[in-house]
Amino acid sequence: KQEPQRDDLERARRLLRMNTTPSYNTTAEAGIIGCLLWDGESCYHEARASGLKADWFHDIRNVEIYRAVEALELSGTPATFHTVKNRMGTSLERSGGEAYLLELSRNSSPSPEMLPIFLEEARTALLRRKAASIASEASDLAGGSADGEELLLSMSAKAIEAVDSVSQRE
Repeated sequence: KQEPQRDDLERARRLLRMNTTPSYNTTAEAGIIGCLLWDGESCYHEARASGLKADWFHDIRNVEIYRAVEALELSGTPATFHTVKNRMGTSLERSGGEAYLLELSRNSSPSPEMLPIFLEEARTALLRRKAASIASEASDLAGGSADGEELLLSMSAKAIEAVDSVSQRE
């Protein structure tokens, strides 16, 4: 029986760490939605200035609710519990229902002043998801015939692209 090599053990450790570190933060996601429902116009503009997009949300319920908030705010209608509920119509049930939306609007954020903290936490989680995706792709490519230098250049370009997509630049 062959003993595992040091590189194999290090790779296993990295994979274990990657698989045990959550790449999502449902508390931050809920907090963002809560802030948007609390003080829609002000929080929405602050969130957009920070680069917030639907892909920052991991929980599909929050993605759909954010899209409704975004559509309302872009049309000039303030996002509130009632306007989001009406905008979503029958799709609200797929997004956790009225009870979930009510929970977000009442209990997910103690104050709109928490928005920057929630945004940073959600951004960090998104960067983790993107890093995990790049790492997975790199692992797949490393097992193939790709030249080492070419592989590293490709992965570094993808990493820069991922960071840019989450940055404040539009």
